[in-house]
Amino acid sequence: MSQFDQAVHKVMEHLSHDADLQDIRFIFGYPPSSRPYPRKQITAAVGLQGVECLGGGLGGYLGAGQNGEIMGGRVELSISILLLSPPQMGGESCTEAFSRICGSLMLGGLSGVQSVAGGALQYHGEGSDFRMQCIVKMRLYWGADDAVSPPIQQVTVKGVAT
Repeated sequence: MSQFDQAVHKVMEHLSHDADLQDIRFIFGYPPSSRPYPRKQITAAVGLQGVECLGGGLGGYLGAGQNGEIMGGRVELSISILLLSPPQMGGESCTEAFSRICGSLMLGGLSGVQSVAGGALQYHGEGSDFRMQCIVKMRLYWGADDAVSPPIQQVTVKGVAT
């Protein structure tokens, strides 16, 4: 699993364990085409949409690690959350779920979250559901021990003072 997918899984895990979001089914990636119809609960498909490099410290220096200096940089991840709601629950269930997800991400102690934005609510006739595309922007540091240059084994999400 890539270091970016680890960050997506961390967001998904955070949301899945929030007591206020237990009625939402969180899945990684995008909903499979063979999902059961009709949908019975709100589903949120969480996946990586993009990565932007923001640069690093002086010459990419991030500090000292176990094997010497750590070089790397800051990145901003765009994480997609596609909310899908059954038609019998109405479109307002999507917007209400989005509001609760915003609260969990912005106030729930998950560091690195910069913004959460929701798109327009749409009815998808082919899938027989209401849909809302949301984008979560996160900033984090990534790097590797320069002395050995192993692959990145873990991503730590940290807040950034601005």
